[in-house]
Amino acid sequence: MKSTILYQTVDDKRNTKYVLENAPFKCTRHDAWLGEGYYFWDTFIDLAHWWGKKSYGDKYMICKTTCQYNEDDILDLVGNTEQLDEVRKYTILLQERKGCRLKVNAVLKFMKSRPSFKYKAIRANAINSYNNRDTRI
Repeated sequence: MKSTILYQTVDDKRNTKYVLENAPFKCTRHDAWLGEGYYFWDTFIDLAHWWGKKSYGDKYMICKTTCQYNEDDILDLVGNTEQLDEVRKYTILLQERKGCRLKVNAVLKFMKSRPSFKYKAIRANAINSYNNRDTRI
């Protein structure tokens, strides 16, 4: 088992008690970068602050937790080159079928529908998040 610190940025609606009792919160936005799910910032609290300022101005809270996980349960798009290549192959295949570029969440939605998809979580890289205003993380 591995362990990491996770942060979730949430809108500060002056409801600290509710947040403490109900976090984490599931993202169901149609434009969620990796699709519907629970979004956390792995290790770097400054990214959680960046997202809070970008999304909520000065009115956000950051929830912190420690997560223990089995590496086999994670689709690791940060450090597992074999898994990155698997996603790349699905992306190429689907783009050829559809005849257009696809967003990451469309590729992952297809992958999740396959019986071979065994992952409980997806880990993605936030590099360049600060530099690209249109990046949805």
